[in-house]
Amino acid sequence: MTEYDPPFLMIPGPVEPYPEAQMSLTSKVMAHYGDEWVKIYFRAIDKLKKLFGTKQQVHIYPGAGTSVVEMGISTVLEPGDNFLVINKGFFIDRFREIAEIHGAKTYQVAPDKYGERADLKEVEYAIKAIKPKAVMVVHNETSTGVLEDIGEISSIIPEDTFFFVDAISSYGALELKCDEWNVDLCIGYSSKALGAINGVVPFMVSERLWDYSDLKRRKPKSFALDLGMWRHYIDLWPMHPYPISISTPLVIALEKAADIVLEEGIKNVEKRHYRISALVKQEVTGMGLKLIPDEDCASPTVTVAELPKDVNFVDVIKNIREEYGILISSTWLIKINGIRIGHMGYTARERFVVPTIYALRRSLEKLMNK
Repeated sequence: MTEYDPPFLMIPGPVEPYPEAQMSLTSKVMAHYGDEWVKIYFRAIDKLKKLFGTKQQVHIYPGAGTSVVEMGISTVLEPGDNFLVINKGFFIDRFREIAEIHGAKTYQVAPDKYGERADLKEVEYAIKAIKPKAVMVVHNETSTGVLEDIGEISSIIPEDTFFFVDAISSYGALELKCDEWNVDLCIGYSSKALGAINGVVPFMVSERLWDYSDLKRRKPKSFALDLGMWRHYIDLWPMHPYPISISTPLVIALEKAADIVLEEGIKNVEKRHYRISALVKQEVTGMGLKLIPDEDCASPTVTVAELPKDVNFVDVIKNIREEYGILISSTWLIKINGIRIGHMGYTARERFVVPTIYALRRSLEKLMNK
């Protein structure tokens, strides 16, 4: 296998894009401003709003999802402000670290072991005790395979507390209800469950947070990573609705992926992901592997399992890639000897997971019989 013959991506992102989204990259590069482009841009925004379940602000950031999380933190938190993160895992731990870099006092409510949801009574107690300025949760933590219940969590968030949700690996696969859940900042993504191309990040902002970001009442702490700067330049440049440049082909691919999801229907897409997830998890446990997340909170977009002690994840991943041309991932992010299989967006289909399951089974047989 060469760099010109890359493996099929069955990892938790980036994933194989919908072919129609991939083909959109052949579209002519346009100027990222002006009447013609802005018409296309806001047409895409209207579709992305439907997937967020919102009628409020939605924008597209050119870069990584983590940058948008930092934008929210930079905008809201001042040194000494309390910031609460829910559960544990590579990504929520990273967001806690970002808040600390910005001078916040951070607190974390999490179970003793990976694979469980946070105790909502503990979350509620922590909120009452520390009165955080903002609370953050990862909807679908791909490092551990845990899916949190955003609806339940939202019911205990006070009205005067900002609520941030990382939906990076659930956006486009699961129905989101940001307005109903009173979410202030929700970060989606292009090349995970949505099935587009990485490099652009759709994100939702509540009107409350948008008003808070207004530079008439506060000083910005960054140029590209401050919502107030985005608001300022959107008002200043109606035909260039972002403070920095953006890739037009990637936005067109993003819109095409949204079209595909909306045409199938988000409820149908969600059912498809749960069906495929059940298939993969049944087969993986049938091989004797132990799933890390509890069954009642397991992610429908990624399967995370621990390997036997006498088999190393490096060897498993290498064998599957070299012999079958499929790439799966590991659990090195949480320091466990295990694997992660992504089945999201375009790849949440039997024709992709069945060969992956076969490759995993044969690789384990080979390595365990050495």
